[in-house]
Amino acid sequence: MEECRARLAVSKQVVALVISVISGTWLGRVDGRFRGTRFDIDNGVPNMKKSMFAEREKMVMTTLFVFMSLGLLYGLPESQSLDSVTQEIIASIIFLLVLPVIYCKMILKEPLSSLGIREARWLPAFFWGGAMVSVGGILLFFLLPVEGFRSAYELPSFLEKSFLWFVVYEVVAVGGIALLYELFFRGLVMKLWLGSLGPIAIVLQSAIFIGFIGISSGFSWQYAVLCYSSLFSGAVAYFSRSIYASWLANWTLFFLVDLVFLVLH
Repeated sequence: MEECRARLAVSKQVVALVISVISGTWLGRVDGRFRGTRFDIDNGVPNMKKSMFAEREKMVMTTLFVFMSLGLLYGLPESQSLDSVTQEIIASIIFLLVLPVIYCKMILKEPLSSLGIREARWLPAFFWGGAMVSVGGILLFFLLPVEGFRSAYELPSFLEKSFLWFVVYEVVAVGGIALLYELFFRGLVMKLWLGSLGPIAIVLQSAIFIGFIGISSGFSWQYAVLCYSSLFSGAVAYFSRSIYASWLANWTLFFLVDLVFLVLH
């Protein structure tokens, strides 16, 4: 018990150190750097060298922040006072939601629209979201006969007793998890960190997401739909410019897949 408390204390100190180092080192120097090209006060022309340096600085900072957040989320020691599910929920909210918002607003001094929290362009959103659901339906048709997929992809048993509980589960649990993943991987990773790379950022964020799932939970059929959705929801967020649209598309896909499994059971 004492060892667990000590490890938890160390983890808290590491998180505090990460935030304080980043904010203490760069917060006083950003002062508008990351909002675009700065103008030289003396001659009134864009200072491109300073702007390029600021972008490189932002890239390095965000790279460190992304991988340290994922590393701490993966390596966080288990608490004896909380069950594993509750601890995982709390840790996920902190590292995938709260810290990215703080990092964007307080350290980079950027609006939340940099994370994709903005009004969507609904025409490309519906196009890519429709493609996501359609292709997912075709893949599901071919995966259902696979015994490993059917046995690994399981819903909580209590959902089979009441459709109302199924709807509540989909809205609260599935919707909440999808929101966390969208904000961190499609918002922070794809838009804020890798956005300058163009459409290739869609593939890169999906690869990082799949890699994190594989390292933290292991590769199995249970996460097949989750890994597939990361690529298409990235496309939805990129072309619609909003994680609202990608969250809706992601949630719709999972709701329909879970509904199919509910009917089959």
